[in-house]
Amino acid sequence: MASLLNEYNNLISDVDKIVARVVADLFAELQRKTPVDTGALRQAWEVTQKGDTWTISNNLVYASVIFDGRQIVNGKAQGSLQLIEGIVPILDKYNRVLEIELRKV
Repeated sequence: MASLLNEYNNLISDVDKIVARVVADLFAELQRKTPVDTGALRQAWEVTQKGDTWTISNNLVYASVIFDGRQIVNGKAQGSLQLIEGIVPILDKYNRVLEIELRKV
């Protein structure tokens, strides 16, 4: 029984390490690809962990406009030319990375 418990604990530890690594990589890429005018948006990224839950956030008022990608709203272009597709492709990439890494465990 102790052997099974050790295997379980090792598995949980491996999963925790993978998730932490992928979160760190995602956080770094989000920061790196965030458009810069004054630098405030890039500096506003935060990553927190509470138990098993990780949160990456950026609470600047205009963040959603930039991160939703370039689009036409009421006949006017909104968003950044530096991040035309927004952050969805980055999030999708790291979801795939996480799935691949977790399958290895």
